[in-house]
Amino acid sequence: MATITDQNFARSLAALLREELGFYRSLYVLLDRQRDWLKYEKDSRILDIFNDVDRLKARIQESQEKICSIQKEHPRSFAQTVETPEVRRLVENVVSLISKCVEVVAENESIAHSKRERLQAELRELADGERWYGALKPPSSPRYVDEKK
Repeated sequence: MATITDQNFARSLAALLREELGFYRSLYVLLDRQRDWLKYEKDSRILDIFNDVDRLKARIQESQEKICSIQKEHPRSFAQTVETPEVRRLVENVVSLISKCVEVVAENESIAHSKRERLQAELRELADGERWYGALKPPSSPRYVDEKK
């Protein structure tokens, strides 16, 4: 009876890992697309990027909580199942994708940081130009008009 439960547990854990593998594949594709948006000056997409990041943070947290809860609820079965070749292969694939995602995130952060510096420099130039324009334009105070002349 215990082997049937362990087999069911192994199947359910493998199914969960396949689901997580699919999620991390789609995460990698999304991060790669964000890198392209950041690299090729798609400033109109920045808000979309931030919305995606917030949504993905919540999904990653949910993923971690799922695995941790299964490990805490069934420590013996979890330890045995992790040793099976199928689960080990799935875990290695997930870990590999996570490391690739981390590399892309680091690159995205670098690109976003340089873009932020460029935008701040442009804002400083605009502010300086506005000050120069303000100093050069004639005063806009009302003028007295003598109607008798």
